[in-house]
Amino acid sequence: MLHRCVTRIYFADEVEANAGDPALARVPVERRSTLLAEPDPAVGGYRFDIRFQGPHETVFFAV
Repeated sequence: MLHRCVTRIYFADEVEANAGDPALARVPVERRSTLLAEPDPAVGGYRFDIRFQGPHETVFFAV
């Protein structure tokens, strides 16, 4: 990779906060799931996978 990639993480269980976020609102609905960290009880935290290509590629922002 020759250029930096910038993304954001939103917590899937923060529905109300996510609904009011202007940056997330600009992402097409069908791509928003790539920005959601899902609760993972096995580790007592969240899981967030970053994918650099393919049909489920993570949304990256031009900043």
